[in-house]
Amino acid sequence: MSNVKIISFGKNFHNLVIAVQNSLIGSEFSTFEEKIKQGDLVFFACDSLIWGYADVVSNVFQNDNRIWNDKKYPYRAHIDNVKIFTTAFNLADYSIDAIFRDKIGKHWAFKVLFTPGKIPKEAESDLKRIQSERSVLQPKEIPSYLEFHSKNIESKRRKKLGLKPIE
Repeated sequence: MSNVKIISFGKNFHNLVIAVQNSLIGSEFSTFEEKIKQGDLVFFACDSLIWGYADVVSNVFQNDNRIWNDKKYPYRAHIDNVKIFTTAFNLADYSIDAIFRDKIGKHWAFKVLFTPGKIPKEAESDLKRIQSERSVLQPKEIPSYLEFHSKNIESKRRKKLGLKPIE
């Protein structure tokens, strides 16, 4: 049975798009090697929402070639069987948030999303249930869906900062 992890892209949706396009997840921290293993199932979190999931198909390796715009993220693992939900969801909409708060503490996101850390077994089974219940896009639909949301999220961010939205 695979271990379930949640990997966060913070508020940088573009990094999620790059990860999916390149079939890679990455971290700037060497501890990523201890956290992510071949056979894991990773859920993608970005901007407080879960967007999809993938199978980790390699152990972590080091590569300094820059593919992400903001940082190198040299500790990487290959992903495959990427699934993007037709509608992203917030963990607070499910019992998962309450389980994390109970088992890990109210600041569970820092311990789970950004490391990625160990997930309580109860939450792991909920995530697997969600994985089987929620509808996903067809592979050919993923690029345009991610591009649309990338532009939408960036426009909202720019508007919030008082900058001209992306057209």
